[in-house]
Amino acid sequence: MRSQGYDVDNALHRMLDDESFYLKLLKTFFEDSNIPVLEKAMIEQDYTTAFEASHKLKGSAVTLGLTPIVASFSKILDDLRTSPPSPSLQSHYRQARTALYDCLHLLQDN
Repeated sequence: MRSQGYDVDNALHRMLDDESFYLKLLKTFFEDSNIPVLEKAMIEQDYTTAFEASHKLKGSAVTLGLTPIVASFSKILDDLRTSPPSPSLQSHYRQARTALYDCLHLLQDN
C-alpha cells in the first residue's frame, strides 16, 4: 500500500504499531454505513447529507492513512461547499468511488 501513496506508517504509529488493530479498522472502514449513505445522497441530490457523509469518511480515511481516498473526499467537500455544488462534483464522486474500490482491492490482494 505504501507504494501506492498510502501513509501506512503514520497510521500504524497512531495505533501504537498494532498492525492487527489497524487491519481491523481498515475492514470496518469499508463497512462504514456512510458509504451507502453518500451514494444515496448523490443519487437524490441531497447535498447536505452528501457533505456530512463525505466529511465523516474523509476523517476516518485520514486516521487510517488512506491518502488517495482523503484527496478524493477533499475534492467532494470543496465541491459541496458552493451553492449550487460545483459542476465537477459528479466527476470527483466517481474518482472517490474508484479510490475506495482500488484500496479495497489492494487489501484483498494482500
